[in-house]
Amino acid sequence: ISRTTIWKAGRTDISVVSLSMLSDMVSAIPLLSMAMPAEAAQKVIVLPIENDIDTGLSFFLQRQIRRAEKEEVSAVILQINSNGGLVTAAQEMKDALLKSKVTTIAHVKGRALSAAALIAISCHKIYMEPGSEMGAATPITLVGDGVKAAEPKFVSAFKSEFGAAAEARKREPKIAEAMVDPNHDTIEGLCPKGEIMTLTAEKAFDHGYCDRIVTSLEAVLRASSLENSEIIQEAPSSTEVIVRYITKPGIGSMLFTIG
Repeated sequence: ISRTTIWKAGRTDISVVSLSMLSDMVSAIPLLSMAMPAEAAQKVIVLPIENDIDTGLSFFLQRQIRRAEKEEVSAVILQINSNGGLVTAAQEMKDALLKSKVTTIAHVKGRALSAAALIAISCHKIYMEPGSEMGAATPITLVGDGVKAAEPKFVSAFKSEFGAAAEARKREPKIAEAMVDPNHDTIEGLCPKGEIMTLTAEKAFDHGYCDRIVTSLEAVLRASSLENSEIIQEAPSSTEVIVRYITKPGIGSMLFTIG
């Protein structure tokens, strides 16, 4: 009897220990689950690229791209509506966009003309609203009260800038080059020989220069699978606004703009 009692007691003890251990394990499961870090929400930075393309705007874009890379932001969206501006500023912005480790998206809300076209082409993705346009990028120089065409060597250089940006983003470079230089062969269905290329949203979509025609920022986000992201709307700092004012295109400036 004694052995039986002892066996039962031992069995009871083992069971108690086993149940106790099991209880601890089960109770630990929710604690472990609670300790797991929550998945970070995606973030998207939205930037206005409006009016003149100038040095202050270049500083603004470069700063925001550096921030996006540091904070591992999902995408930077450029909302573009500009007739163009300084060649040097456009080149700086193009370089920053092509080097960006973060996905860059051009959202053309009206015009991406001249310098602004180079900026749009340099983005990973391009979305355009109905009625918007992109192109017309012949460089000019301000002289007195008028303008004059840039020298052929500059046209050639800027033509290469456009072509290189398009090629880097897997777009047909001849279309981009025709935005700068009218000395090209006829591009069927788009632009006759001797004319500067300007693309409507529909033509851009048909020829690989627009990934989708959209009607809003929300549509851009849905098309990019970013609709559940935290949206961060940014604007130039006070310093960048001052730089924009003092670097407005002036006499002698080389421009990509509509004269």
